[in-house]
Amino acid sequence: MSIISFVCRPVAISVAFALVVENGAALEVASGSAWSFTQAPRTVSPNFKPGQCGKQVPGYVTVPHAVWNTSWRERVESFAECKEICDSSSSKCVGFEAHFPHHGKMRCKLYKGLQFEKDHIGLSFAKCTKAMPCHDEMMHRGFQYTHAGGWKGNIEMEDLQGYEMSDCASTCRGKKACVGFTFRGDGGPPGFEQCFHALNDINKAGPKHDLDRHTYFKCIEGPLHTQVQKELEEASEASDANSTEDANSTENANSTQNF
Repeated sequence: MSIISFVCRPVAISVAFALVVENGAALEVASGSAWSFTQAPRTVSPNFKPGQCGKQVPGYVTVPHAVWNTSWRERVESFAECKEICDSSSSKCVGFEAHFPHHGKMRCKLYKGLQFEKDHIGLSFAKCTKAMPCHDEMMHRGFQYTHAGGWKGNIEMEDLQGYEMSDCASTCRGKKACVGFTFRGDGGPPGFEQCFHALNDINKAGPKHDLDRHTYFKCIEGPLHTQVQKELEEASEASDANSTEDANSTENANSTQNF
């Protein structure tokens, strides 16, 4: 090994650690253990302190040199264009990977997040990660409350029917592929509780360490459930508006035929 490469290596490590600390993503992560991110956030990471969300990239927390299998790719010319695509997909994209190869154009890969779903008796939670300051409680330790509702594609854990929320959380916590859960029946008659898990094979595979690539996950300073409820209301209004337009279109078509 040349003297030059030996000198550069510690510098690269210190820079990587600085990136993690500067974004507030993992202030408790010690130097040399920055690769302990095992879970990629599948929701926007909430509860950041003012000024801690996105010092490197506004609105995003940086996880340097760590990447997961992504959901889809986009052909772009610049980092800003890749970020813009993720910004514009507020209900779908939760983060992106920027890859600057030694040869060729930049590569933009994006991460798909959990999709919200209406559920009048469901409470949903997302698994906490080192990029997510977690406000958990005894009944859902290791999970962040996200919203009153469900996750699309949830799978019911039939063997946990009638169990408490802590049991639903505990079984999800023990699975790498489980990124969140929905508990139905909280406060209702005992014995009718239901537990649903949100499973993601990409998280099960875990991250890869790559010096040429960084991952950026969306973050906000406030609680997530406020933002989620707003998105659900907007989606409901849009759905109602579309239904009205379809009805009017049908009515107009029928009127034309009568003439």
